[in-house]
Amino acid sequence: MRSAWWEYLGLTLVGTITVGLCYLALTRDPVPTSAQELPAGPSASSAAGESSPSSPSGDDVSIEIPDQQRADFTAGDPLPASSRRSDNGRNSPGMGLGAAALRHGEPTAGQAAGSLEVQLSGPVQKLGARIQFADKSSGSVALVAWQSSLIDARQAGDPVPVSGLRLVVSPGSWRLTAYDKGEVVIASDEYPEQPGPQTFEVSRQGDHAWVVDPSGARTDVNDPRVDQLAGPWACWQLLEETPQERPAAIEAVWAG
Repeated sequence: MRSAWWEYLGLTLVGTITVGLCYLALTRDPVPTSAQELPAGPSASSAAGESSPSSPSGDDVSIEIPDQQRADFTAGDPLPASSRRSDNGRNSPGMGLGAAALRHGEPTAGQAAGSLEVQLSGPVQKLGARIQFADKSSGSVALVAWQSSLIDARQAGDPVPVSGLRLVVSPGSWRLTAYDKGEVVIASDEYPEQPGPQTFEVSRQGDHAWVVDPSGARTDVNDPRVDQLAGPWACWQLLEETPQERPAAIEAVWAG
């Protein structure tokens, strides 16, 4: 009888312990068993939903080119620092500041030209001007990046330097040219004439150039000469092809 009692008591204890262990196993928090189960930041699905900033493409040339020179003559600014002026002797008087603009006198012969130039720290990437054309039979204005000094060449009797960026603007039209022993037109267009001063800007990155006319319209062009003939001499010119033309005036200039 005593043996049966002890057997019954043993079975009861084993059953109780087994039930207790099962309860603990079901109610305790799970423990991570590997590093893959440990939190390590955003989940893969969350990270995949975030986009990283995209870098600009090589064809995007709409970059900001800082000014190295800027002068607004209507605000009383002097000529750009270290700049030089030159005339070819066919205007009287020659180029100078007067009435809040860069001007020269009436042409006395055809192909009259006056030039203002300044050397930048590297190849020119941007040229701009605000221009007041004459009311009738106006002359033109050229914005040029020469590879070497035009004034030095004239004084030495040397040929005109080469240029990969030469914008010639007239009332209602413009043309972008390269110059290497002669002018080669790269691009041209017309623009709507409006009363008052007209603002032009020409810029380049490598062999890619773009012109912004007074209406804000932009024209892009690629030509290897834009890069091959680049140079550090920024130049603004007043031009009259015939003695009957009346000179334009330049109210502001900038270059970078």
